[in-house]
Amino acid sequence: MAFSPTCYWQFNNSDKRIVLIADPQMEGDGRVYHEGTYGQLNNDFNDLFYHFIFQNVYYFKRPDHVYMLGDLFSSQYIDNEEFSKRLTRYRKNFSPIHTRILPNVLLSNPFFSSLIINEKDNIPFMFNLTGNHDVGYGVEVNQYRMNRFTLAFGPQNRKDILFRNKKKEVWSVIINSMVLDGGYDRGTFMDTWSFLNETIKERDELIKNNNISIDILLFTHIPLHKPKGVCVDGPYIKWHGNDDNKLPMEQNFLTPSTSNYILNNLRPKFIFNGHDHFGCFKEHLNNKKEKILEYTVRSILGDFGGNVALFEFKEQSDGSIEYSYKDCRFYPTQMIVGFFIVIGVWLTLIVVYLILRVLKYILCCEFVRRKKQE
Repeated sequence: MAFSPTCYWQFNNSDKRIVLIADPQMEGDGRVYHEGTYGQLNNDFNDLFYHFIFQNVYYFKRPDHVYMLGDLFSSQYIDNEEFSKRLTRYRKNFSPIHTRILPNVLLSNPFFSSLIINEKDNIPFMFNLTGNHDVGYGVEVNQYRMNRFTLAFGPQNRKDILFRNKKKEVWSVIINSMVLDGGYDRGTFMDTWSFLNETIKERDELIKNNNISIDILLFTHIPLHKPKGVCVDGPYIKWHGNDDNKLPMEQNFLTPSTSNYILNNLRPKFIFNGHDHFGCFKEHLNNKKEKILEYTVRSILGDFGGNVALFEFKEQSDGSIEYSYKDCRFYPTQMIVGFFIVIGVWLTLIVVYLILRVLKYILCCEFVRRKKQE
């Protein structure tokens, strides 16, 4: 495999194996417009880079599910034509799906990721979350952008049961974090909070009535609030509007109030997100003194080593669940480009050497022939 030898699943016969990928930020016509041929070559190289990494992960690791943690594209301002072009490239770069259903079905159905059903639990193989570069921050999240993204990638608030036994269930919960602290489209904002509260209510009722425990794996794009110095990104929010009607224009983390509401009410076991390209880890405690682990997954961008994360869990003999997380890096694009430059220089030197040898032979033979004629 192209990744580090330490990149392997921790458990044999895991009950669930999940690959996490953050922030590919696929570029397109804007880069070509500003950089010309170099921009197009850069886009083509990135496509090959992403495709190679994803196919390696899929072929060698055979995950049950893949979660793309937002910022799939590089700009929320692109028009529909460019969005369609990037969507086609995205499907080619981040999908083994061509080998699993008919290509004509894949290309004709907008919910392409939902077509692939994992045989173990009958839920989608791939989940695609939205990010600020897909629909914007809260002040920019309008119905048009959300509808366009949802049509291409599916609902942005959803719950799936990944595992259950007599004592425990493991839920996957995806929340549209782009509007948790406010959204221009009031409907999207209300729907997201309604989904969050309904999930909390459903979980509490099941625990009370069925005497089971439920571990929630929460997937968002924007990380929860943390003190300065924990991550490369610090707590920062730029607001638009006044105190009574303000919406986020930029934000590194969710607000402390939203973060605490999630920690104290949803009480997830794990939180996974992207946004901070360097990656980060934080152990939270909620008001019940429960430990909640948050992993901000390092970006798959070439500058950050083409990182993907492996998360898995396995049922133990007593019915409990053991979990494992690890990051797997490929190679930074600078290293790849440097490698090809060295190879190119080496091949050039070989060609020059061969040319000089041929010229030497020709000139030598011509000199000997002339000497004989004299």
